[in-house]
Amino acid sequence: RGAMDTDTRIILRGLDGSQFPVEVADDDDVEAVRRRAAEVLGTDNAVELIFEGGILDSRRSVVDLRGRTVEVLIKAPPPLEDIQAAFAWLDMDGSSEIDSYE
Repeated sequence: RGAMDTDTRIILRGLDGSQFPVEVADDDDVEAVRRRAAEVLGTDNAVELIFEGGILDSRRSVVDLRGRTVEVLIKAPPPLEDIQAAFAWLDMDGSSEIDSYE
């Protein structure tokens, strides 16, 4: 096979139009490709894969997407205020730690 064969790759396309081919194994699911996409794009943020207008389910096989282009959406991290509010809600006794009783 030549270096440019796409029969084992998915083409990831960012919102800026950049494209990255990613190898896909026979047993890969969307979650595996999402992890590779985040690595290729150099982000710690969660990413979603979009195909034909819909977000792909993480357990879906991606073998049938070989040779196709899939959009990559990098999700923004939650605001610090939301993280602090969730922690405060979990920290019922106000100890500033989440312990076994909470």
